[in-house]
Amino acid sequence: MKIILFFLTLVLCPFFYVQAEDSVGLRTEIITLSVDDAVGGLYFWNGEKPVEFRSVGGGLGPPMSYRGPRDLQLFDSPEATMPASLAPGGAVSTATPVASVQLPEGAGRVLLLTRKQADGPLRLLAFPASFNEIQTGDYRFFNFSSHDVRILLDDETELLPSGQGKTFSNRTWQRNRKDLDIQLGATIDGQMRLVFSSVWGHNPDLRYFVMIFDGVHISSPLILRKVHDRLPPPPEEP
Repeated sequence: MKIILFFLTLVLCPFFYVQAEDSVGLRTEIITLSVDDAVGGLYFWNGEKPVEFRSVGGGLGPPMSYRGPRDLQLFDSPEATMPASLAPGGAVSTATPVASVQLPEGAGRVLLLTRKQADGPLRLLAFPASFNEIQTGDYRFFNFSSHDVRILLDDETELLPSGQGKTFSNRTWQRNRKDLDIQLGATIDGQMRLVFSSVWGHNPDLRYFVMIFDGVHISSPLILRKVHDRLPPPPEEP
């Protein structure tokens, strides 16, 4: 229940960008990650045709091109995604979106997190993930837990309040393969406690997204999920 509440309250946090929709729309790439159950069998209109939307928990999905309004809408059939201007006779679809989310403006790539449990509603959160904002070698932390978390990563340390996010960056991480010490501390029963400690192998060619959730047992008050993304290949010569 705590994870669900904090997933919903993130719409008020500074790293979630809500933008007004305009008539031009936007161009971006969407990468997805499921917080729990996999999501499939849904569709969106990418400016040219319906595209199937998928989100799994094992890692980031392949980039999906998107061109359209900032209000990304997902439907349960390809036909429901078609805009009225392209529908036969200009008919307006009466289908109700299964879920929708406002995409960040000006982001060349968007990280879209999905949350779907059993028969509950599908919830979406969108975060800017352009390579000029989160570079290779960087770590982007999202604190979905109910705790303020002290993060020590290599020589970098920050207090990450509950419901917020922060990018950890270091020039040496962008150049060298190395092992990084990672420790997390949280206030438990009024005292700051070390609740997670490990060593992460670091690849400067990747950038990392780290999600922090509440644990299910007092002995493990926090759970981490770490996934990575890489630069797209350069365009082929004509």
